[in-house]
Amino acid sequence: MTWFVGCAQNLHLGMYKRSVMNFVKLYLITSKNMNGINPQKITDFNRTKAELELFAVFAVCVAGKRAKVMAKKVNDCFLECWTPTARLSPFEMIKSLLDIRIFGAYLQSNRFGQYKRLWRALKELSDLDVATCSREDLEKVHGIGPKTSRFFLMHSRPNQQFATLDTHVLKWLRSKGVDAPKDTPQSKKVYAKLERKFLQLCKDERKLPADMDLKIWKCYACSSIL
Repeated sequence: MTWFVGCAQNLHLGMYKRSVMNFVKLYLITSKNMNGINPQKITDFNRTKAELELFAVFAVCVAGKRAKVMAKKVNDCFLECWTPTARLSPFEMIKSLLDIRIFGAYLQSNRFGQYKRLWRALKELSDLDVATCSREDLEKVHGIGPKTSRFFLMHSRPNQQFATLDTHVLKWLRSKGVDAPKDTPQSKKVYAKLERKFLQLCKDERKLPADMDLKIWKCYACSSIL
């Protein structure tokens, strides 16, 4: 691996990027021993450590993207992998690619978009224990705000009283007579106010927030932007 980096540094940048996918395909073998991301069945309170890491990667990458498209991309690129000598979880894979300085090129080769944001966000995220981290821990990661942190926790841990205020939930709130903006509010005060409205409506309809969130997503736009 050290030899690869040394050679790559002497290559033209374009050639280096084109070499990344060939190298990674040779070095990493995707495992079929873990469940991938399925946007239609996003809630799962029994994920393994590796599956939690994969879901965390998806939560960061899907912001502003089509869920179905990004789920396939995350599954293709970050499912638990094997090297010739070790088994890697998604976070271990990220760290391995960071160590040999090709993680940025890997993201670009797979057309994730927002490369600088994702490179930093996933680098910082890979240092967290996503099985025990708090909402505050998640929001310390570059690029993770209240919507992403709540989305991850709501659909990976039971009995979470949160609202993922994406465009679909906001549209649903407006249909219920709530004065909600079209885009996720940046003000913590406004977010908290709308979150309380959402949770009260969940209580009125006797639904868990995670169940209501998934129902709204399926209703409004299974293929639209989150």
